[in-house]
Amino acid sequence: ALIPHTVYASTVAVTAPAGATAKILRPIAPKAADALDQIYYPCVFSVTLAYPESAFKEKLRGFGNLIPRSMGVRTLGTIWSSCLFPGRAPKGMELLLSYIGGAQDKGIAELGDEEVAMQVHKDVKDILLRPDYEDGPTVVGVRKWARAIPQYNKGYFDLMDAVKDDTKDMEGLFLGGNYSSGVAFGDCVLWGVNTAKEIDAFLK
Repeated sequence: ALIPHTVYASTVAVTAPAGATAKILRPIAPKAADALDQIYYPCVFSVTLAYPESAFKEKLRGFGNLIPRSMGVRTLGTIWSSCLFPGRAPKGMELLLSYIGGAQDKGIAELGDEEVAMQVHKDVKDILLRPDYEDGPTVVGVRKWARAIPQYNKGYFDLMDAVKDDTKDMEGLFLGGNYSSGVAFGDCVLWGVNTAKEIDAFLK
C-alpha cells in the first residue's frame, strides 16, 4: 500500500485531467479549481470488435475510417487495428477499434456496454461489411470513458484566464494536459518538450 508522504520540489508539472487537477489545486487555488471543474468532458466509449475477413466488402488496407456527422452514423470512427499491427488478430480475422459518443451524442452515456457494442456493430456493418453478412461480431472489449476529451467551448478562454490569474504567483507550478495544450497527442508532446525547457531555465 502507498504510504502518504510529503515531497519538497522546486518545480511541479501537473498534467492530470482538469477535474483531477482541480482537486489538487483546491486547497491553494480555489478559484482555479472552480474554473477547471467547469471544463466540459463528454462521454466516449471505445469498442473493440472482431470479424472474419470474409465479412468485409473489400480487404482492409490502411489506418481506418472517420465518419462525418453529416452521414447520420452514430459511431465516430474506426481504427483497423489488425491492419496496423501484425499479429493483433488470429489468421482469418480482422480487429476493429471504434469510438462512439462525444459532445453531440450525450445520450450515449445512458447506454449499457452491450447496447453500445451492438450500435457500433450496426454502424460497422453499414459501412464496411457485406450486406449479406448476418452473423454478429466477437465483442473483444467495451470501455466507457465518462469524461473523455475536453471541449474548448464558448467561455473556455475565460476559464483558462481564471486559472492563470489564481496561480500566477505560484512560481514553479506548470499546468499542462490536453485541456490546455490541445487534445491531440502531438500537442501534448510538444507542450512537454517546450515546458521542459521552461523548467530547466527556471531551475538555473
